[in-house]
Amino acid sequence: MYLRSLVLFGLLATCMSSQVSYTEFFQLGMVKTGGQNAYQFMSGFFFGMQANEGKPDQCYKDSALILADGAAVYNDIIQIAAGNATANQTIYTDADKLSADFVSHMPDCNVAGLVAAVKSLTTTSGLTSAIYRCIDNAGSLTTDIGYIKTCSTNYYTCGKGVAEIAKVFLGWGI
Repeated sequence: MYLRSLVLFGLLATCMSSQVSYTEFFQLGMVKTGGQNAYQFMSGFFFGMQANEGKPDQCYKDSALILADGAAVYNDIIQIAAGNATANQTIYTDADKLSADFVSHMPDCNVAGLVAAVKSLTTTSGLTSAIYRCIDNAGSLTTDIGYIKTCSTNYYTCGKGVAEIAKVFLGWGI
């Protein structure tokens, strides 16, 4: 099991190495306006996880609400760190809203399928299937890795590329 985890981590690290600066990714925060990095990345990620990108599914539609809730919590944390006392109260309300919205939209987003797909990677047959999916989809993965290289200029496309890679590797989508 240790070797499988190491192989999985190595594959993911290779795909992501030197493509994303975490400091750059979070430096502008998650505010919904102004094309903020983290928000744009997650919007692209949810879009890319869909089974059919030509027809937006319910999870993708729900993701705007979940991202807005997450942005509110993130901004509350920033305000608390800056010493804003009123943010101490709003974070509880915003966190409750995020939690409730996430739980209510879990079935739309096939979270149970994600958990099963990740667990399957801990088995020999699951990891073998993941490798075969990657080989079978090498052309599209090359394109998706190219999308990841655009992170510093286009976080939406980068998020979409990461989602496409995850869909192939896990054999899962929303």
